[in-house]
Amino acid sequence: MLMFVARGSSLAVAVGTVIPVITGAMADPAFVVPDVLLAVLLVVGALLPDRFARPMLRAGNLYALGVFSVALFGQLAAVGGATPMLALAMVAAGLNLVLLGLNPEASRVL
Repeated sequence: MLMFVARGSSLAVAVGTVIPVITGAMADPAFVVPDVLLAVLLVVGALLPDRFARPMLRAGNLYALGVFSVALFGQLAAVGGATPMLALAMVAAGLNLVLLGLNPEASRVL
């Protein structure tokens, strides 16, 4: 169940990140390549079998948090605040890491 939630949430982060790239609505074009790369990592990780999905989703969400952190500090420096979507994506990526870090054996007991 935890992997199902982590997969779905990772896919949501990937889709939410790549939509501005596709529509051309990105505020900073310097993030096009990192955003597409993190979307690919998360989508591929979500589609892999459990054995390979967990490490791939961990790497993808860690990479996403790095990209989002750079974007956050760029927004804070430029306009003094962050967009709600960026904050939501950061929270989702962080929660994904918590879900992926939970012991899979413990989730069967609950």
